Amino acid sequence: MEPVMTCKSKLCEESFSKRDIKCPKCGSLGVSMLYKHRPINDFFWDPLEEGRIWCPSAKSLNDPFEFDFNLLSSSINGHPIIPAELQEAKDEMKKYGVISFVEICDSIIMWSYYSDSHSGVCLGFERNESNFLGKSEKCVPVQYHDTNELPAVLPMDLTQSETVTKIITTKSKEWKHEHEWRMVTYESDKLIEYPGRLARVVFGLKTKDVHRKRVKDILGSDVEYYKVVKGERYFSIGIEPSND
Repeated sequence: MEPVMTCKSKLCEESFSKRDIKCPKCGSLGVSMLYKHRPINDFFWDPLEEGRIWCPSAKSLNDPFEFDFNLLSSSINGHPIIPAELQEAKDEMKKYGVISFVEICDSIIMWSYYSDSHSGVCLGFERNESNFLGKSEKCVPVQYHDTNELPAVLPMDLTQSETVTKIITTKSKEWKHEHEWRMVTYESDKLIEYPGRLARVVFGLKTKDVHRKRVKDILGSDVEYYKVVKGERYFSIGIEPSND
């Protein structure tokens, strides 16, 4: 089922597809920014200066069920499907490039997993109609199956782009906490240009001052700077402008 959201305007509260940049009823912005968690290491600085991002192949992702599916038939037009050829097709699919983003930047778990235990950063990229992140066929919110069933498809549908999109953007409910979006490309295992304008940098709870300064020296005033703050009463984090 297509992921949907409720309009943020309390005067509207229309339900619409997350892929839509704006609410079709009142025009309020939907998901207008996507985030990428990054540790700060030897591979961080050069791409930041060059405005590029790493695009890994699907086979290198951490879910062993990436791009997997369940065929509803064992034959096509009466001809049996050879398991070895099916596996070859799956292996070819895993050569696609997949860049993962998230729609929130205040998840304690995500900062722990993907931003070096809160010592890295979260990069916020603008999503609009004129860039790759805003194109509904290029960047898609992940669907999380409550039943934990693999995507079920007919063999003849594997040539259709909608079916392929369904396969590569469906994950188990165990990953639901990630609020993931995926940009899928034919290129992989290489640095590519940013798919949208870098509009925001969020520093983690443990980001070193020397790293904060270097990031700001590189990017200047072209981006907004925020920092993570701990909740006072709950096990929670939030973000606020970073003026230091």
